Amino acid sequence: MQQIQAIILCAGKSSRFWPLSEDSHKSSIKIMGRPIIEYTIDSIISSGIKDIILIEQNKSNLKDTLEKRPGIKLTHVIQKHPKGMGNALKCAELLIKDQFFVLNPYHHNAEKYILPMLKKSKDTGAKIILLGAPTSTPENYGIFELKGDIAKSIKEKPKKQDAPSSTRVIGIYLLEKALFRYHDNIREHEYSFEEALTNYMKENTVRITKTLEPTPTLKYPWDLLRFTKTLMDANLKSDIKSKPEKTATIKGKVCIGKNTKIFENATIKGPVYIGGNCIIGNNAIIRDYTNIEDNSIIGANSEITRTIIQKNTHIHSGFIGDTIIDSSTKIGAGIITANKKIDRQEIKTTVRKKPANTRLTSLGTIIGKNTTLGINASIMPGVMIGSDSIIGADTQVSENIESGTIYYTEFKKITKKKKRR
Repeated sequence: MQQIQAIILCAGKSSRFWPLSEDSHKSSIKIMGRPIIEYTIDSIISSGIKDIILIEQNKSNLKDTLEKRPGIKLTHVIQKHPKGMGNALKCAELLIKDQFFVLNPYHHNAEKYILPMLKKSKDTGAKIILLGAPTSTPENYGIFELKGDIAKSIKEKPKKQDAPSSTRVIGIYLLEKALFRYHDNIREHEYSFEEALTNYMKENTVRITKTLEPTPTLKYPWDLLRFTKTLMDANLKSDIKSKPEKTATIKGKVCIGKNTKIFENATIKGPVYIGGNCIIGNNAIIRDYTNIEDNSIIGANSEITRTIIQKNTHIHSGFIGDTIIDSSTKIGAGIITANKKIDRQEIKTTVRKKPANTRLTSLGTIIGKNTTLGINASIMPGVMIGSDSIIGADTQVSENIESGTIYYTEFKKITKKKKRR
């Protein structure tokens, strides 16, 4: 067990996660006061692994934000250019000893997969174990060609009639260092890892472990809403470190940080997390899996539900539901985030200028950091607003707004003399 290492892939542009990934990796987003990646590191350590390598992008701030853990070796490696998973692993080759896991930073329940995969390796002698799960939509995934539990190849996103099996690839791998020899013999490209793994399968036995456990994903920013619910269900504990006003109501599982002020008649219905040095105004309602990070202000008469708010965000008043707001955003009075279509059907949006299905019937807005919204702004379901933008007063936003944009609706001023009787 001591020789097993883990590599967490924290590089890449995460362009589909816009507007929450412009100058930092999505794994640094905080939920319940901690970066997402911290939960993954905790789970890896719980499985018995103490040597963890983080592959990061340039200008990564993870080294400065991660907790220090006695007896745990955390090594930070920079991937200078986003050239795919194969290149990322090559950046750490000299640090790898023998067998090693590869995971994404949002696998907060990694322990559930690591332990069965290690057992499979020990029982069968196979040095590479891959994780698989059943699927009815093979066109969305890499699909295993299987002989029993032996993986013969992986076919990327085949049509349903051409799929070699109904088992898809899950992005958790137990690999061995010998795989690099196969990678060195092919031209480096975006999918060089997959090609090297296929070539390895031709000469070595690769087995799979199947799981029915739901595996977390953070492909699109709205995935963070479901992810946060799962994290809160598993980790949130009632812990109130500030003294609310006597007329405030707190029900359910609620965590409130130090020096936070909960004013008269505010209502907080858990599961809810509120960080330190926050203000929750008079008559505000905070409920149902809302996460509010440090130094944020929720003004009087606001209603916030199923929403993720990063640090230093100030909201004067209004309704915000099924929404994600990045740090240092300022929102004027009267904000309305519409979170359902009038026909109550699936909410669709645009990602990288292409239509995207959210598979959600409740979704508000996603707002980048350092953005300001004027009074009485209203935002249609599924709309995303980039960072460093300004949305004018009385403006309805019905399409995505690029970062660094000033967007407002200009009304004509009309003055008429009223006829006197």
